[in-house]
Amino acid sequence: MTLIQTAVHTVGVALFGYSLYYDLLYVHPSPELLAEKKRFQVAKLWPGKWKYLTIWNVVLQLAYHVIALLNDLVGSSELNTKRQTFLQKLRDGYFASWVFPTGMLVSLLFWGLYSIDRQLIFPVEMDSFYPCWLNHAVHTGPILSLTIDSHFVPKSYPSRTIGVSSNILFTAIYSSW
Repeated sequence: MTLIQTAVHTVGVALFGYSLYYDLLYVHPSPELLAEKKRFQVAKLWPGKWKYLTIWNVVLQLAYHVIALLNDLVGSSELNTKRQTFLQKLRDGYFASWVFPTGMLVSLLFWGLYSIDRQLIFPVEMDSFYPCWLNHAVHTGPILSLTIDSHFVPKSYPSRTIGVSSNILFTAIYSSW
C-alpha cells in the first residue's frame, strides 16, 4: 500500500460519491423544459435516471473506490495470491470484471458520440440543468481514475472464465432492468 493508492481511492470516493449525491438530488429538468421538449418527459418515468449506464457506472466506481480504500487501510496489496486478503481479491475481481469495462465503455462512448453529434447523447438543452463539472465528473472521471488506478495499483486478475462470466452477468442485469 502506498500513499498514492490511498490518495487515488480517497479522491475516487469523494468524486463519485458527491457526483452521485448531486445528480440524484439536484439535477432535474425545469418544468418549462419538460413541457416544451417531449424527449425530457421520459426522464420522469420509471426507472428515471437508473436507466442510464452512466448512473450505474458512477455507482460501480463509487463502490470500487470504497472497497479499494478499505483494502488500502486494512487489506493487502500482494501479487502472490496465497497472501492476498479477501478485500484485495474482491477489489481486483470487481475491477477487472465490472468497473474497468463499464467505466471505459461509458467514457469512450459518451465522448465519441459527443464529438460526432452532441445532440445524440447530450442535447444543448441539458446545459441549463446539468452542470459542466458534473458532466466531466461522470464521463471523464472514470477514464482518468481507471488509468491512474491501473498504473499505480498492482492487481491479480481473476481467471478469464470468472471475469467474462461476471461481465456477462452484469450485462444481463443491466439489460433486464
